[in-house]
Amino acid sequence: MADANLKSFHDRISRIEHGGHHGARRGLFGRSRARDPERRGLRLPLRGLLIVGMVFVGMKAALMSELGTEAYLEKVEALSAREGYEAWGARLMAPDPVTIYTRDTIGPFLVNLARL
Repeated sequence: MADANLKSFHDRISRIEHGGHHGARRGLFGRSRARDPERRGLRLPLRGLLIVGMVFVGMKAALMSELGTEAYLEKVEALSAREGYEAWGARLMAPDPVTIYTRDTIGPFLVNLARL
């Protein structure tokens, strides 16, 4: 009985290694995992970049709401007076319309959350 199972196992391994197993070629759920040869160039993970951008804007808005607009602007100005990476960070942390809108939207929720 064990020899029949072992032979079946080795037959299956042989089919998989030699491409005779359809599931390995189609991939999970029957879709091919191979890249489309017609599609060339750099493929950016747009969904991931969008999520990172949204989290960044949300953190800026939360920080601006917590510190207050004046204190936040003072800290950004202090960063912009420096050289190198700090100046680039000041450019990224400068308030923009999306951040201000997000701050105005989530500000009341953060105040209520702080009371808990």
